[in-house]
Amino acid sequence: MHQCPQVVILCGSGSQAAFAVNCARHLASRRIHLTVFVPNSARSSAGMEVELKLLDLNAAKMTTSDYRSECYYYAVIIVVTIIAIIVVIVVIVL
Repeated sequence: MHQCPQVVILCGSGSQAAFAVNCARHLASRRIHLTVFVPNSARSSAGMEVELKLLDLNAAKMTTSDYRSECYYYAVIIVVTIIAIIVVIVVIVL
């Protein structure tokens, strides 16, 4: 059974944040399950507002609050997953 990929995108508040949301929109259009974290401070630019509206049309899960605690949670999950993968590879090789 094939499981759809789950992608988490963490956007900053700088000028590249709209590009991250654009990337998320393209992934969502390919039916990839997304969670996009956007800080409230990043919503001020016109380009970002357009990208967020387009992303919303693709039904991606979006969080636009102060996401530091949630980012920490996902960062811990990613690090633990990477360590588990490395352990499995080492066990298989040895």
